[in-house]
Amino acid sequence: MIGIEKADKGLLFSGDNFKVVKQIGRAGEQIDTHDHAGYNVIVTAVKGEIEATLNSSERHKLVSGTVLSFDGANTITPKFISDGEFTVTLIKK
Repeated sequence: MIGIEKADKGLLFSGDNFKVVKQIGRAGEQIDTHDHAGYNVIVTAVKGEIEATLNSSERHKLVSGTVLSFDGANTITPKFISDGEFTVTLIKK
């Protein structure tokens, strides 16, 4: 088989230079502040609305189809504004 499909929450794929993680949450849920040092980060909103706060001050409103990119040395605090889903792609520097 050439393609692999996954729909679960959590780590979906990983390789020597990358990881793809899927997060699912309900309105009001927040993921603790963290960083992804050593990676470039791409956050893609799939469903709902998410607020991504970088370095405790820079806020980004992500809605379905919005893509956010940043250096993983910065911190992120994602919060689900509505029930939603997003993926995180980590690319090793």
